[in-house]
Amino acid sequence: MWGTFVTWWTGNPVVRWITYIALALIGWEVVKRHLKEAGRDAERKAIAIKQAEEARRVEAMRRTINQENENAAQRADEAVRNLPQYRHTDELRNADEALAAIVLGNSQGRGGGAEGH
Repeated sequence: MWGTFVTWWTGNPVVRWITYIALALIGWEVVKRHLKEAGRDAERKAIAIKQAEEARRVEAMRRTINQENENAAQRADEAVRNLPQYRHTDELRNADEALAAIVLGNSQGRGGGAEGH
């Protein structure tokens, strides 16, 4: 049976050309599919590279912001430690009204609270 088919196929040029065209079309589809997949892979790599760069940029920015926050917190702690020592809140109010408004809040500072407006 197989021998009969091969004899018929080799003896019929029209069938051979149709077979060649069909195989060429199938091969072209395989090549196109491969090229599309290669394009998708390249696109995925490019996206991954961009995401990695963005992650590095965000991480650097996060570290910078955290360092700035840490520095500001340390400066604020130092500022509090360097405040003059007052024994009573009245002494603070009398010595520095602006500082008293910050330390005690506007409601306890002289003239800075709700009762002053």
